[in-house]
Parts: sequence; C-alpha cells; structure tokens
Amino acid sequence: SVGVPFAVEEGVNDVSQLGLVGAGAAQFRVLHRDPATQRIRWVLVTFEASSSGSYALVSGGGNFGGSGLASETASRIVVSTGAARFEIRKSGFNVLDRVVRGTAELVATHAGGGVVVTAQGTRFESGLDSASEVVVEENGPVMAVVRARGTLRSAAGAAGLSYTARMHFYKGQSTCRAWVTLRNGEPTGFAPFKALA
Repeated sequence: SVGVPFAVEEGVNDVSQLGLVGAGAAQFRVLHRDPATQRIRWVLVTFEASSSGSYALVSGGGNFGGSGLASETASRIVVSTGAARFEIRKSGFNVLDRVVRGTAELVATHAGGGVVVTAQGTRFESGLDSASEVVVEENGPVMAVVRARGTLRSAAGAAGLSYTARMHFYKGQSTCRAWVTLRNGEPTGFAPFKALA
C-alpha cells in the first residue's frame, strides 16, 4: 500500500478515475479531499507487487483484478481470499466465528471471542455483547478490512472495557492481521487490577 498525493488542479474527483500499470490487481481508497472543491488530495493505493515490478498511477476505471473479497448476509460477513474463507458474526462479535482453508475447518463456531479476566476473576467477553457493530470498512480485490466495535460484557450483562477491532484480510493469504484498541470508559465502574501489598 502506498499513499499518493494529488494537486487540486489535477481534477481527480473519484477513485473510479484511477488505474495502475504494472499490477494484476489494485484498489483505491480516498484518504483526504480538498475541503473547498471536494477533489481528492490523497489516495491509498493497495496492489499486488512483485519484486521486479515497476508501477505507474494512470487514468483508469478504479479497482481491478477481481471482485471485493468480502460479502455480507443478514447475520455475517464472509471474506474469501482464495486461500481461506473467514466468517465473522455481525452480532455478538467473537472475532473469527469460522475459518476454512481448503477442506479443513480450522475454526468452528465458538463462544467467547475477545476475553479479559479481572484480578477478581470476572470474565468479560466480546461475544456476550449483542449490540456490537461489525461492518466492512474497506472491500477490494486485494484487501478487505472488517471493523468491530462493542463492549466486553460479563455473563451477568455487566459492561467492562469497550473495544474497536480491525481485521485485515489479503488476497491469496490464509491468515489475517488484527489490531485491537481497548477503552475503559467508566474507570470507577471497572477495576481490572488488584492493589499490590
């Protein structure tokens, strides 16, 4: 992935105007627009690179090299990279609900998800939050990003830490990268650590 700047005078209004020479697949995402004209000032270009390739951003038709890796049903997001199939629940986010590589099921449906256990032994899980929000944040032929937001909850329904998780999936890969941010929105209502004597 590489960020590319544009001058307002270049008149780039939409990523559908862009192409990339030298790659078999690429996708484009707007990073910044000029506030006055709404023209693109920065775009992120994500593409399949080779060790000996040279690349040039040109006029084109936008994303190319296949359809988006992610698709959605009413209850789940499915990411098919060609090397594996990942299923993520939209409600009660439990990270990866199911993973299949070839004919092997690597992860079967499970409870839990992201888990934090306090020093007092209370267990808080992302899978217990029915109000979690899981969306496809970016979807192209090279990479898909799924974002989840919610609250880690106890079996009794008590709220613990809030979280944001972003999972990145790449064409031809059977793994994903995940970044998780935890937030303690109510410091007086959640005591994760015991005082040391």
